[in-house]
Amino acid sequence: MEFIEQLRAFLGPTVEDADLYAAARSAVAADVRALKVAIAERVWRARQRSAAGDQTGAASQLAAARQLQREYDAAMAEYCTLQRSGTQPSTNAA
Repeated sequence: MEFIEQLRAFLGPTVEDADLYAAARSAVAADVRALKVAIAERVWRARQRSAAGDQTGAASQLAAARQLQREYDAAMAEYCTLQRSGTQPSTNAA
């Protein structure tokens, strides 16, 4: 099921498309902001662990940062789709 359809199922059919898309954009934008901070935190932790000589811990934090980067990329793609589509459903599931 597409994100917009899922959101409509929760909010109900009385919510207008413009309001539905505004809510979706807001939710995805909040996720994008949170992911940027989470990526920065993981990279910082990797740097700190590397400085302390913990290469295994540093590698683990960098792997976590890479996973978050993939989530960030997907969220940005969804956000861009929502921005372009206005009232057209996106093809990305959330």
